[in-house]
Amino acid sequence: MMSWSSTPKVILLLFIVTILVWDIVANVAGHPEATVSAGLLQLVVEHPVVAFVLGFLLGHAIWPNK
Repeated sequence: MMSWSSTPKVILLLFIVTILVWDIVANVAGHPEATVSAGLLQLVVEHPVVAFVLGFLLGHAIWPNK
């Protein structure tokens, strides 16, 4: 059985692998506009505050909690 402390790691790994597979499939199929990076870039161009919020959240997520 998986411990509680390893569950977030597994969830993050599955999320990253899913995004990676999607980007590869979209590029191979000839639709680079359907990639996650293209969608995120378009979102940030239209709403620059999104880049700030993502940076803020990521910074707080990886900052040492000790």
